[in-house]
Amino acid sequence: MLRTLYLLSFSFILPVKLLCQVPDAKDIVRQFESAELRESFLARLSPQDKSTERLLLAMLEAYRSQLETRFEFHGVRVGLADAFGVMGSEEAIPWLIANITLWRYGGFMQDMNRWNHASDSLEKAFPAVRALVRIGPGAVDALRVAYQTKLDRETQLAIVFALSRMKDPTAKEVLKYVQYDINQLQHFVKEGLAAPASADDVKK
Repeated sequence: MLRTLYLLSFSFILPVKLLCQVPDAKDIVRQFESAELRESFLARLSPQDKSTERLLLAMLEAYRSQLETRFEFHGVRVGLADAFGVMGSEEAIPWLIANITLWRYGGFMQDMNRWNHASDSLEKAFPAVRALVRIGPGAVDALRVAYQTKLDRETQLAIVFALSRMKDPTAKEVLKYVQYDINQLQHFVKEGLAAPASADDVKK
């Protein structure tokens, strides 16, 4: 019983201990967990703010496992994605792609219905997508590799959406590759739908 209590208390203390490894991380978490304070924090950032960028990257490394698994840190993940976008942080690209389906308004379950919105509102709703679009050309190659290796439908959709929002010629080249895939899929789908569904259908 004592051992169980010790493990529970240790798992609770661990995130705080990790935060203390990064100066000012507690204050940043506090600001990111509030939408109002988060916007105020982001308004002070710029691509030239390298000291804050280094701080956030260090915080990301120290706090990575908690950010990926703990629901209560949703606001922190959103805040980090927004900040990396404002600062154009290419070092954060792998983390942003790993969180490309992060939904600004909470929740972790995939819901394809949330894609039924105008592109401008969608870009804002997916903070990691928005950050990657802001980073631009530096993210294109990583997005291309991710598209080729990520198998779940929503991740691929988010990657293609991010590329579609970029004005860079290299992004358009990747989209041509995606278009070829889509054309091939459509061809096979049409063939499959045109074919008889079963031997019984042939007899009819």
